[in-house]
Amino acid sequence: MEQAQALKPVSFIENFGKFFLYPLLLSFSSKEKSLFAAIYQIYLKEDRETEFQKAWHTLAQYFVEKRGALGSCLHRTTDGMWLAYSRWPDKKTRDASWPGENDPSDELPREIKEAVLLIKDCMDPDRKLPDICMDVVDDLL
Repeated sequence: MEQAQALKPVSFIENFGKFFLYPLLLSFSSKEKSLFAAIYQIYLKEDRETEFQKAWHTLAQYFVEKRGALGSCLHRTTDGMWLAYSRWPDKKTRDASWPGENDPSDELPREIKEAVLLIKDCMDPDRKLPDICMDVVDDLL
């Protein structure tokens, strides 16, 4: 009768390297050294925070899962401004992933178009601030 071999326990460090560090290193290949980031500054109309957050999450998740964004984060400042940023492999990927300047593009799925329109409707038009677009020059994230 053949004895079953005992499975060698795998340490956290081995798993960390295999499942986190290696894919991360692959994501920063030479073609992606021109990382791009955008900051969005938003003031909302009164009592629109909850629906804005849900729509923002839907939109950000879509861009990460389907359009190549590397990540996104939403913040609320102490003075009530909402600040979001997103990171992309490069400006070209970000621009191609955001078709249309004003109304959402027909390229986007219905749910995503609705999220874009809801976000725009939640925004206070009297306190509109420009987006800040940046090339990443030193990255410790």
